[in-house]
Amino acid sequence: MPERFLPYKPIWPGFAINTIFDAAILWFLFAAPARLRRWRRIKRGLCPACAYPIGTSDTCTECGQSTSTAKR
Repeated sequence: MPERFLPYKPIWPGFAINTIFDAAILWFLFAAPARLRRWRRIKRGLCPACAYPIGTSDTCTECGQSTSTAKR
């Protein structure tokens, strides 16, 4: 039976590239739903933070966050 050798030192360029790639995928999986939720709330005329109806105010009356970016 042939012997199997396991590497004991990481190959740094490959290790760094794999780490960055995996981090980008995880970031996308966690950030994309939040971005989509925010975009849908703005499109419907709701506060991007708490989904409360904005009305005519520049500040959300429920959570107090500025809604000036939502009125584009």
